[in-house]
Amino acid sequence: MGKNYSVDRDKKGRYRHSYVFMRGTNVEIKLLGHESLLKGKVSTIEEYYCVLDVEGDDDPYQVTVNFAEIKYIRHQEFVSVEERSSNYTADDKKTSFVFDIGEKIACAFKDGKGMKGFVLSEGAYYLYIKTEKGKFYTIMKSALSYILHDEHTALLETNDFYTEEMKAVGYSKPTEYVFSVGDQITVFFANGKSVAGLVLDESKYWVLLQSEKLQITVLKGSYSYFKHEVHESKPYLYVSNKRLKKILRNEK
Repeated sequence: MGKNYSVDRDKKGRYRHSYVFMRGTNVEIKLLGHESLLKGKVSTIEEYYCVLDVEGDDDPYQVTVNFAEIKYIRHQEFVSVEERSSNYTADDKKTSFVFDIGEKIACAFKDGKGMKGFVLSEGAYYLYIKTEKGKFYTIMKSALSYILHDEHTALLETNDFYTEEMKAVGYSKPTEYVFSVGDQITVFFANGKSVAGLVLDESKYWVLLQSEKLQITVLKGSYSYFKHEVHESKPYLYVSNKRLKKILRNEK
């Protein structure tokens, strides 16, 4: 989250969680590996869990739900967290991915299933989307394998201050892995599925691939392994990268 949307606690000791749904909201929670939905009213939201008040056939009870195990949360429509802030500006209406707010995406979950919708906002741990049927969901990033979307210019082409200088000296854009931007790779997931494409970009949390028809954003926390050509190890990659960046800056 940005500096305007802190994740500490408010004056009442409540966690500033920055989810679009609020306490008192009726929700339906889908957990990974579970068929049935958890239904109840949100009474507490903390950093790693939320608590639901549940009314069953017997006495009422509560469930404490681990956010890390949640696939998605279905709820009513809400204004995004950013738009609720007094510090909100139009520049806040963007994502940390290459795709934009309002764009249609296809989310592929770790269990092999998927969901399509239009991006309404993004938080540190979730994507808030609206489906074509008009349903609203908070999708947990930790439950995703990858996201399919239209083609976009790689962020390294737009926010890397020394990209042109790197090109001038014949320096290719590296990744934290042994392969680099421009290499062809295949990504395998625990559910048995795989996707393949040309590496276009990399961020701290994702790798961007170009397939024949669409772009694929692969979440780094979801893959089992990458298959690619043989490359030399890069034990000093970031040391040399940092030195080059310093040299290019000093030469300006």
